Amino acid sequence: AAQIDQIEHVRTAYFLKRDASVLPYWEAGSPFRSILHAWLSADGFQFVHGGAVGESNGGVLLTGRGGSGKSTTTLLCLNAGMLYAGDDYCALDAASPTCVHSLYNTAKLLPRDVDRFANWRARVWNPESLAEDSRDKATFFLADLAPERLSLGFPLKAILLPRVTRQPGTHLTPC
Repeated sequence: AAQIDQIEHVRTAYFLKRDASVLPYWEAGSPFRSILHAWLSADGFQFVHGGAVGESNGGVLLTGRGGSGKSTTTLLCLNAGMLYAGDDYCALDAASPTCVHSLYNTAKLLPRDVDRFANWRARVWNPESLAEDSRDKATFFLADLAPERLSLGFPLKAILLPRVTRQPGTHLTPC
């Protein structure tokens, strides 16, 4: 549960956990989502479900439904040398130029996709997610894996909607 109090520009947030169990992977990998959403929107930012990769002079936001390829695409771009600002959640600033901002340095992959990043397998934060019967995503803290490629953000040049097609090549289509 989260509660936000805004009184005379003083902000206090409470995050309540009812027991001492370990946080689930989605909360450990992207904590305080509802609190950040409220704080960011109060300052004119939009909290978005999407990943962002690029270079210091600009990048793209990858958005779409779960399973559309956002995480895999952002991590493949990171491995190819691009800067990484997020895999699951980012913030947009509509000021001119529109910028995308990093919120978390984590990445979450379906266990079946971890083998594409075999050199990272030993760095999975929640190794139990790799069990055959697991329904969790494997979570990585990228500050430990590729700190030099993490970015606080960059100007937004395009929004991409990845779609897994099982075709051998990749192509762009206006939408």
